[in-house]
Amino acid sequence: MPAAPVAPPPAPAKEPPVTQPGPVTSTDATSFEAEFGELEALDDKPKPVAKPAEKAKETPKVETPKPTDKPKSDTTKAPEKPAEVEPKTIPEVRRAYDAKKREIRETWEPKVKALESELATLKATAGNGHAEEFKSLTDKFTASQKRVEELEGEMRFVNYRKSKEFADKYEQPYNEAWGKAIAELEELSVRVRTGVDDVGEPTYGERKATSDDLLMLANLKLGEARKLAKEMFGDNADDMMAHRRKIRDLSDAQTKALAEAEKSAKDHDESKTLQSRQALEQTGKLWTAANKQLSEKYPKWFAPVEGDDEGNALLEKGFAAADRLFNQTPETAPKTPQEAVALHALLRNKAANHDRLALKNKQLSARVTELEEKLRAFEESEPPAGGGAAPGAAGGTDWKGEADAEIDALNVD
Repeated sequence: MPAAPVAPPPAPAKEPPVTQPGPVTSTDATSFEAEFGELEALDDKPKPVAKPAEKAKETPKVETPKPTDKPKSDTTKAPEKPAEVEPKTIPEVRRAYDAKKREIRETWEPKVKALESELATLKATAGNGHAEEFKSLTDKFTASQKRVEELEGEMRFVNYRKSKEFADKYEQPYNEAWGKAIAELEELSVRVRTGVDDVGEPTYGERKATSDDLLMLANLKLGEARKLAKEMFGDNADDMMAHRRKIRDLSDAQTKALAEAEKSAKDHDESKTLQSRQALEQTGKLWTAANKQLSEKYPKWFAPVEGDDEGNALLEKGFAAADRLFNQTPETAPKTPQEAVALHALLRNKAANHDRLALKNKQLSARVTELEEKLRAFEESEPPAGGGAAPGAAGGTDWKGEADAEIDALNVD
């Protein structure tokens, strides 16, 4: 692969920052066993299941930039950062990068600086009753510093050129080499052809050397650069060629590092995508298994009942509503925030009321059974000698009517 063109460092551009989505995790449905503790005494003991985790977003690829700009002016000032070529215009990359940089700049760097200041104060007074406070602040400082390092590590996979590691290992040495070369260059004069004399021989003049001369040498092939350097700089040609070699080596190192970072970022993205897919598949299996287990273990509550068409229809309707939140698809998901909130509120209240209804159902069932037994005993008993009050007569007890009233209480909307 041909070497990338060499460029001097232009003015640095402050760029805002980057967030990553969190990892997908699976949930063990059986961990919710305790939620159904109240039902153990009622009938069965079902277990709720966890909502499947959402699929993690993929991190878009960032194109490796290559320096191409020429210097704007001759200067002996400290070198500025090399030209930065923005990645492809991908909104996701930009938003991720902006959020990450903003988090470092606005949240963590101020915290680290504030903690450093407080630590310096407490170190001076640690022996004056501030040992505990000093330890607490040290722990906070360590945690903040660790978070900054984590964010810097993530920058490698978003845009390595923006990372501190790239600046320290590649930009700074390149800038220093460029600045040193320019400082020496501006002490020299360049021999330039001005035309031809009367007999056709070339004529030469001199001018002050500029950074453009070094840039020209850096981007020529070795043979051409050596020939031109000798013509322009004469006895100083070897010095300029040495600077050319140093700058080209550092420029090539930048290009190589960016290429490797791009490959590493691609591998990182593929690995995260695979992990997310595997986690999603595992969560889906757990979801299916947990629902199947509940319906088989507690069929009275969570499975269709043969012959109960009306009840089965209500159960199916309830599952469909729950799936709009817990197992949603693009077609079934709530279309507006208001719709989602309303559905959340409805299912929350239904779920909260389930155990109370189950208890009421058990109490009523027990009462019906008790009344049916009393009614059966009454119907099988002999009437008292000399006659007596018939069932339902004044002074007697209307057992069947009372049982019917209890059962009617169950028939609520």
